[in-house]
Amino acid sequence: MKTITNRHRPHKRRCTTYSDSVAVYDGRRYLGIILPYGNDAFRAIDFEDRVVGDFASQREAAIAIMRGVR
Repeated sequence: MKTITNRHRPHKRRCTTYSDSVAVYDGRRYLGIILPYGNDAFRAIDFEDRVVGDFASQREAAIAIMRGVR
C-alpha cells in the first residue's frame, strides 16, 4: 500500500531538510518528496533528486511521483 506521511526521513544523499515537506513512501521504500512552491503550487522531486514537475495539489504531486518511480 502506498502511503504519504508528513514525517520526512531524508534520503541518504540529501543533506537539506525542509520544514513544510511531505515525504512519499511505498511501504518502507522512499519514493520522493513534495515541497511547497510559490503560493499555490507543489513541486514533486523523486528519490534521485530529479524534479518531476509542479502541481496544483499535494495529491497530484504524489501521484506523479508514484507513477514516475515504477
